Amino acid sequence: MIRIAITGAPGSGKSTVCRNVLKKLACTCGGITSADIREKGERVGFEIRDIATGNQGVLAHKKVQARVWAVTMLILGT
Repeated sequence: MIRIAITGAPGSGKSTVCRNVLKKLACTCGGITSADIREKGERVGFEIRDIATGNQGVLAHKKVQARVWAVTMLILGT
């Protein structure tokens, strides 16, 4: 089994390189990629995607954190 890790700065093309290499090799693999969720030019969260299945979901989002904080404060009575 070959294991490859790709690192780099945000927006440097890591996911693009990964997708292109996988297409050219026509092989199966596993792992995850993540991408920014942006609203009005501001990063508000991260999406996560399973490479093998294509399933995706939200890893983190400011709106979700705000709701969790509000519920926590309600429970604590503050």
